[in-house]
This record gives sequence, structure tokens and C-alpha cells, in this order.
Amino acid sequence: MDKLDNIAQEIIQLIGDEWIKQGHDLTGAFVQGLSYEIVDNIIYIYDTTNSGYGKILNAGVSADRIPFSPGSGAKTSK
Repeated sequence: MDKLDNIAQEIIQLIGDEWIKQGHDLTGAFVQGLSYEIVDNIIYIYDTTNSGYGKILNAGVSADRIPFSPGSGAKTSK
């Protein structure tokens, strides 16, 4: 493994650590879905989860997309 591979793995570890500190580690899918590629000595980090999970976690979701408890009497979430 060369130096850039080591750096890429360290970057992924640091990203994962920061997301966990922010409380985004409910399933661990985002951190597990991080990968990298090295092209012409440039490290590219990718979110390989379905639908860009990292972007959703970072930006949040609108209230109308948050599930509610069936039987609660509510037709949608607030």
C-alpha cells in the first residue's frame, strides 16, 4: 500500500469520526459506504450509499418525510 492509500484511509477515518461526533451514526451506513479512488495523485472520496445518504444526513430531511407512529391519530408528521 502506498502513501496516498494510507492518506485516503486516514481521511475516511477522520470523516467517519466527525460524523459520529455529530450523532450521524445510527446505522453506520454512511461511514461504511465511504470509498476512495486515486487518479493522477489526486484522492477522490465517494459516498457509495444509495441516494447519496451522506448528503441527506448533512442537509436533513423535511418534516413531511419523517415517519409518524401508526395509530397515533396523526395523518402526517409535523
